[in-house]
Amino acid sequence: MEAEFFYVCVYKKNGQAVGHIISPDGEFKDDMDEQKLELDHENELKNKSSEEYLSIFNSFCTSMLSYVEILPFVASISPFMSYSIRSGEFLNFLNDNSVISEETDAKTVFKMKSRYWKECSEISESAVKASEVGQQIPKMLMIGIVSSYEHHLARLIKRILLDNPSKLASSERQISVKEVFDLSDILNFKEMILEKEIDLAMRNSFEEQISWVEKAVGIKKEIKSEYGDWPKVVEIFERRNLFTHTNGVVNDRYLKKASKLKFSGHSKFSKGQELLANPKYFRSSLETILEFGVKLIQVIWRKVDKPSKIMQDDSLGDIAFEMIERGYYSLAIKILEFFFFLDGAKREERRLVCLVNLANAYKLIGDNNKARQLLDAEDFSVVSDVFRICVASVREEVGEVVRLLKKMGAECEFGERAYEEWPVFFHVRDDVAFQAAFAEVFKRDFVPAPKKRRGVVQSVAKGSEKKADSRNKNRLQGEPLIVVENRLDVVDAPGG
Repeated sequence: MEAEFFYVCVYKKNGQAVGHIISPDGEFKDDMDEQKLELDHENELKNKSSEEYLSIFNSFCTSMLSYVEILPFVASISPFMSYSIRSGEFLNFLNDNSVISEETDAKTVFKMKSRYWKECSEISESAVKASEVGQQIPKMLMIGIVSSYEHHLARLIKRILLDNPSKLASSERQISVKEVFDLSDILNFKEMILEKEIDLAMRNSFEEQISWVEKAVGIKKEIKSEYGDWPKVVEIFERRNLFTHTNGVVNDRYLKKASKLKFSGHSKFSKGQELLANPKYFRSSLETILEFGVKLIQVIWRKVDKPSKIMQDDSLGDIAFEMIERGYYSLAIKILEFFFFLDGAKREERRLVCLVNLANAYKLIGDNNKARQLLDAEDFSVVSDVFRICVASVREEVGEVVRLLKKMGAECEFGERAYEEWPVFFHVRDDVAFQAAFAEVFKRDFVPAPKKRRGVVQSVAKGSEKKADSRNKNRLQGEPLIVVENRLDVVDAPGG
């Protein structure tokens, strides 16, 4: 219900009005300077809260993007490296202490004297153990990645509680007399209550943590019903629990969740089965956690800090652009679609930037029709040349790009390096006419930057994933790798 009154306090000095302050509750300090200090303090706390949400968001995105960049590569090569080291030792032993009795394109049979049996068996077993150890590394990495997400969630929960002290005041957590007497002052007492509340929330399951957040900030629509990949993200956390407590062996809890939420391939799971983290699963899980975390932080931040909408929109648009720069086009599309899904008016410049980036991301994954539909739905006749040249490039209208490039000249708003680095220019930068226009305007040759940051790591990682998948197929077919006399020793090559 709207308040019937509000109050205006006019401050005076020597009988003359020197300023005024409006308040809905009529609570004013006697001195204007004192009142201003109090208001400044309130604003400082609000700004601090906004900056903390931005810090949590940026920290999460930075860490998770770094993980997405390098960890799939580490996870895919670690089993292979562990196996290779030991199998190399084994093959050297064979070469030094045996003769080849048969050799074809498919196999090599070594003939060895019986006195080497024990030593050969021990080295062979060591190679098998190395392969098993290598398969544990992706599991450990998955545990660490989820822990990183939970670290940022704990920071988020702390910020929520600090912004809503009433939630701490109504806490029913039990505190021992000794704990109270061990504290030096009331601030330490508050900090202890805060940490206990955070710890209790974080001890819950993933689904319970999300429910806690929903209630704490007043989210009415359940996240699980709004987020399309909810079963997928829950499965990641349930598998992490298996890696932590059972070394990946499926238990009744996991089977119950799998059946209820219809995890991918849930009908094939059985109790006692060991789940791994093969390269494809590992990369997909990383990207899912990144996407979910970005959306979760943004939803909470927007719910509790409405005045910071420009900061929120900018941070979301910036991380989507960085994903495009790094070559994660599909992930960027999900984030940019989310940007437009969010309610509320958007600053026009930011809206157009995100629209062009979204169209470009679709273009970069080969969906030309979707890119064209997005651009055709917008009137770009009234925008600046900066937007026009970007749109023309995504549409591959080389002639228009060249015209605008020459029109804007060397003093263009975004600088010459943008033509060599921005993903929107990927579609025209190999064109001779474009390169000639660039040289004419900037008096130097066009030198394009790599299309993807850290492209070497990505290409090597993808190559390792293909090799790992190939090794998995061989292992499933039961291919023996080493034959000693008449006995088969199947030494598993590493795989997912």
